[in-house]
Amino acid sequence: FYCLDVHTGATKWSFDTGMRIVGSPALADGVVVFGSANYNIYGLDAKTGKELWKFELSNYTWSSPSLIYDDATGKGYVIIGDVNGNLYMLDGLTGKLCDSFRLNGAVEASPVVYNNTVIIGSRGCALYALEIK
Repeated sequence: FYCLDVHTGATKWSFDTGMRIVGSPALADGVVVFGSANYNIYGLDAKTGKELWKFELSNYTWSSPSLIYDDATGKGYVIIGDVNGNLYMLDGLTGKLCDSFRLNGAVEASPVVYNNTVIIGSRGCALYALEIK
């Protein structure tokens, strides 16, 4: 993973997961979040590239993370799926698991969040709308 200077294209920092990164990263509150084929989701400091947290999945992810913010609590969350059909909700600052849901089929798509609903499709030919509480 590389962070490049937007003006010069020079590398500001890099982070090696040891395996490929398939999905797109997401950024919020100075934390870059992405998944790797090494079965991990990472939260990195956007300025330094230092690992803030890591969450181990049951398998690799092709999904890009979606980030949500709860106005009532002031907390941010990461929602991402894996190819075993698990959808995870992680604390955006710590990477700790808040909740998970098992879907019928691999999750290769990226979740979409609308109001308090996560919408996600799976390779099991299903579309899910899950309420966030």
